[in-house]
Formats: sequence, C-alpha cells, structure tokens
Amino acid sequence: MNKLFAIILVSVTLFPSCTDILEESPTTFYSEEEIYASPEGVETAITGLYYSLGEFKAYGSGIPNLLLPHSGLFYSSQQANVDMTSLNGTPSNQNVQDAWQAYYSTINIANVAIKNLEAKPENFKNKASSLGHAYFVRGKVYLDLVRAFGGVPLRTTPANIDQLHIPRASVKEVIDLIANDLTKAKQLM
Repeated sequence: MNKLFAIILVSVTLFPSCTDILEESPTTFYSEEEIYASPEGVETAITGLYYSLGEFKAYGSGIPNLLLPHSGLFYSSQQANVDMTSLNGTPSNQNVQDAWQAYYSTINIANVAIKNLEAKPENFKNKASSLGHAYFVRGKVYLDLVRAFGGVPLRTTPANIDQLHIPRASVKEVIDLIANDLTKAKQLM
C-alpha cells in the first residue's frame, strides 16, 4: 500500500500537467481574415455557402423528408418516420433535427459572409454580388424554415456562445427579414 502511495505521489509531482503538449496550432485551417482578404477567397467562401445549402441533411434530403409526408404521396413503415407519415412530426424526429441543424449551419455561414463582406471597402471587386448571394441564401433558408415551422429564432449575426438559446421570432418578423434579405440580394446581384 505504501509503495502504491509513493508511486502515485511521485507521478503527481513529476508529471503535473500536459497542457503544453495538448495545445493545438492548426495549420490546415484558414482564418476569416485570410479567406475574405482576396476576391478569390470570397468566391471560395460563397461556393462553400452554396455547398452547405446543398448538403445532404439540408436540401439534399432535409426538405424532402420534411415536406413529402404533407404531399400525400409519401409513406414509410420505418419507425423513425411514423410521426412524420402521420403528420405529427416532433422535435425528437431525427429528420427534423438534421434539417434544423443543417439550416442553421447554413444561416451561420451566410451571416459570417455578410459580416465580413460588409466590412470590405466598396471597391473590392466581387463584394456586391457575393454579398447578394449571402443575403439570398439566408433569405431562402428562412423562407423554408418559416414554411415548415412557423416562427423560428432569427440569427442575423454569426453565432457565439452567448447566443445559443434565443427565443422564436414571430412569423411576421421572419417574413420581414426574408423580404429584406431578398430585396438586398436583388439589388446587389
């Protein structure tokens, strides 16, 4: 017993922490400043925004999984889809969770693009059209969210830890944001 205690005591005093070893310095990721520093980086960011929009859990299968049961042409005997086929989808349904997460991820990417592009000088080559694309995608996603869920939380700035849980906005507030975003998109593109 004393030997075990001595080993533990020596281990604790000689190896107090390994935080220096665990600190990461990623070299394969670009910062927002680097991405939005050139017209090419901006094009890449907007391409990524559209990629996020077309992701499998978003428009790849998210919208069909949410809307097909309402068409009357969809039936599934899978246990995971019973609530959807009976038109009683709940927040615990995996399709709802996947779509919700994918849509808000896309909205966040659009918000990051809007924030960074609005900070660019007016003479930045592709600022207007790229900003228009970001507003269009955000408006489009909110349009589908409000059609599927009614009032939803409105995020118009990049997400941070302090804004994880925000209340739902009214349907009118969401529609006003959609109209504003799509009008800006039309003017900018």
